[in-house]
Amino acid sequence: MSDWSDLTAALKGNLDKLSELLQSDDQLKAFTTSNAIEKDVTFGIKSSGSDNTLLITVSNGSAKASTGASKDALFTLVALPEQWEQHFKAVPAMPYQSYWGMFGMNIKQKGIEVLGDQTAFAQWTHVWRRVLELTHDAHCGPMKEDEQVEPERDFLTGKYTYLEAPVWGRCKVFYEYSGEGKQPIVFLHTAGSDSRQYHGVMNDARMRKKCIMYAFDLPGHGRSFPSKNYAPGAHTNTEDSYVGMIAAFVKALGLRRPIICGASMAGQICLAVAIRHREVGAAGVIPLQGSDYLNMERQWHDRSPVVNQSLFNPEWIYGMMAPTTPRANKQLIWHTYSAQAYGIFHGDLDFYFGGWDGRSRVAKVDTQSCPVYMLTGEYDWSNTPEMGQKTADKIPGAMHKSMPDLGHFPATENPAKFVPHLIEAIDHIQKEPELYPGHCFLCDGIPGLTNLLRDDDPGVIAREHLRDGSYADPDPNQVVEWGRTNARERTDESERQAHSKRETAREQSLFNNGVPPPITSFGQANKDGRSRPAPANALFDAVKFGSHERANRLERENGITQRESAQPRRSSSSILPPGVPGKGGVTPRKCANCGKVGHIKTNKQLCPLLNGQRKQDDTSRDANASAAAGNSDNIIKESQLTPPDAQP
Repeated sequence: MSDWSDLTAALKGNLDKLSELLQSDDQLKAFTTSNAIEKDVTFGIKSSGSDNTLLITVSNGSAKASTGASKDALFTLVALPEQWEQHFKAVPAMPYQSYWGMFGMNIKQKGIEVLGDQTAFAQWTHVWRRVLELTHDAHCGPMKEDEQVEPERDFLTGKYTYLEAPVWGRCKVFYEYSGEGKQPIVFLHTAGSDSRQYHGVMNDARMRKKCIMYAFDLPGHGRSFPSKNYAPGAHTNTEDSYVGMIAAFVKALGLRRPIICGASMAGQICLAVAIRHREVGAAGVIPLQGSDYLNMERQWHDRSPVVNQSLFNPEWIYGMMAPTTPRANKQLIWHTYSAQAYGIFHGDLDFYFGGWDGRSRVAKVDTQSCPVYMLTGEYDWSNTPEMGQKTADKIPGAMHKSMPDLGHFPATENPAKFVPHLIEAIDHIQKEPELYPGHCFLCDGIPGLTNLLRDDDPGVIAREHLRDGSYADPDPNQVVEWGRTNARERTDESERQAHSKRETAREQSLFNNGVPPPITSFGQANKDGRSRPAPANALFDAVKFGSHERANRLERENGITQRESAQPRRSSSSILPPGVPGKGGVTPRKCANCGKVGHIKTNKQLCPLLNGQRKQDDTSRDANASAAAGNSDNIIKESQLTPPDAQP
């Protein structure tokens, strides 16, 4: 039998030290100093199978320890001997870092129970939690906390904005932002809290360089005003209202393809956003402490007329953190949970516990359009790494990673430890979709788009290449049409021959004119079928590429104006962009797959802004424009073009 079968015996040599700590601890003194404590209250702590009990008697401003029997206590915390043994290790493993963790509703441990007055147990949760921490310190010495650098400057800016969202109505919402990076990312706070949780991450130099970060408080949370529809105590949260608020925030700030990241309740909604990413315009999601379903037995102490929720709520979540979390960060989490209005936490948990059910839906997430990278702190006993991994396994292409030394609030517990995991997830989302082997854009008849066509699948998953180098999902009907066209071209030899003739015509026009046409004309014949461009198209190209002398000559020779050529030539897709951002075209190169001029192997090589080829393309474009104006010696000929894979 374990030495911990009698808790009082196991701690006997530490009781004097415990008594000293009970008298000197500032936090315990703050918790017990109140004239509302009119008489002494005694609670007990013991091992199951033994009635030898550590008794703690609390009075106004003080507490003292003794031994006795459980009958002498108003309520008693009970656990198995082996569980107490794990709890009193120098650095306990999950879920033994706290009694709430051992008592945890999701992984309820056999042998753990609370004897006696259950309401008193909830009313005094802040006191017995602190007493257990001091008992651990008396037995093991002070918990070694993670070190963190104290910031000297804050980089956040806070503002208010009005949002109109489903269910909520019109709301005055507070948000903060920081960073000078290109990638927008929106952080979502946990249930019953606010976005102060992300200050450490939003001040991190690595994140400020990589992203522009936003975090907002839900209506009625933190610094945001409650909605006009809100009745105090009646708050509830649903998938539709939550997704609607995120979408409203993204739209109001004009964010383009943001990553959505959040923990706990917000981790669950990230999965919902992945399913409904078109509504939000999300580029990807990073669910923290998320899973496809969480079914916990609900407790009502967080919405009770006889339990102080400002004490109970922060205590209930306090034990979900890693035990080595710096005390200042623990206190911040405690403070934000204590600061929320009545019923806010309980209403958020309506969504977290059972309100979100993605078990039959997450498998439908399209990670090509909205990548999913899940992160789970290993000390979270409510949403464990195992639960996160099982959820990720259901989502084709999703990633999951367990984070050591972090718990339910990784962004707040230790930002320095969390940020490397976060950056890894962001890099995964920003990674360009890979082409299947043997394919390039024009070989499969879809100019300017990533073609993810497989040999055994006639369907196409594609993304529009936007003018700023980012990507957006095309209209589903166009995807279907592209798929049909692509399948027909791959199986119909006559179509392939026609495609080859169009390529020959286009290459001839390039050679004859010395001006690269827009990407939208790649792989297509001109409307009149001639090998040279129609006059209006030629004029359009000349104007676009800055060859003003040639443009004037074309106007004189053909009796047309630049206004008449303002519309670019037609393409097989009406939404295809007119070329590289700010350029209207790219220098044609040989395709590494088929060797044809003008074919591009990957999206990254398509866009000079993404692969560092902008300067080279500018030089080539200027040379071609000069040649078009009459200096034929500067024409870049096919033999001078370098295959993409050979670029430095």
